[in-house]
Parts: sequence; structure tokens; C-alpha cells
Amino acid sequence: MGQKQFEEFQTNVALLSHEQLKKLHDEIETKLDNKPEPLINEEELELISSLFC
Repeated sequence: MGQKQFEEFQTNVALLSHEQLKKLHDEIETKLDNKPEPLINEEELELISSLFC
């Protein structure tokens, strides 16, 4: 996002109501709190480990 786009975004955010800001905040928090999925699950890890025993 360029500087001009960011400034326009800030202007639009300033126009949001309290309820809209709260909803946006909650959506951002949810996305930030999401932890990435592990590359392999526990079963796959055990299978790979068994190959080296």
C-alpha cells in the first residue's frame, strides 16, 4: 500500500462509528492471534521419526 493509499485509508477509518471501529479492531485482533498451521501433524511426525529408529 502506497503512502497516498494509506492516508486515504486513515481518513476513511476516522469516519467510522464507534461500533464499526470496535468490529474492525476485533477482526484485526483475530487475524493477528491466528497461529500458523504446523507443517506436519503429530501422526506424520511420529511416522517420520520411526523411519530413523
